[in-house]
Amino acid sequence: METEAIQPTIEAIVKGLTPLAQQLQVPAEKLFEWAIKYNYSQGITDSILIFSVIIGAYFFVQFFKWGEKKARPDTSSTNFDEHEYLYTLSVIWGVIEVLGFVICFFSLSNIVARFVSPEFMALKDLISLIVK
Repeated sequence: METEAIQPTIEAIVKGLTPLAQQLQVPAEKLFEWAIKYNYSQGITDSILIFSVIIGAYFFVQFFKWGEKKARPDTSSTNFDEHEYLYTLSVIWGVIEVLGFVICFFSLSNIVARFVSPEFMALKDLISLIVK
C-alpha cells in the first residue's frame, strides 16, 4: 500500500483525535496511553459485577438453605412456612441472580478482551468516540 493512499485516512484520524484530546485535557500524543488506562479501569469495573453476582448467589443459597430448615424442632413447618414473605423475597432474589448471571455471560467476552488485548479495545473505544 502506498503512503499517499493512506495519508487522507491518517489525517482524518488525527482530526478526530485532536478535539477529543482537548476535551479530555490530555495531549494528543498521550491519548492512546490514556485510552489503555481507561480500558483497564472499565475491565475492573465490569469485573466487579461478576464478583457481586457470585457473592450474591452464595448468600442466596445460604438464605434458601436456612429457609428450608425447620422453624422449630417440634413442627414440620419451615422458616419459609412461618414467614411467607421470605419465600417471596427469595424468589425475587433468585430472579435477580439469574438475570445477573445472564448479563455477566454476555459481557464476559468484553471483559476478557479488555484484559487480554487492551490496545485493541482502547483503539476500538477511541474510534467509537471519534465517530460520535
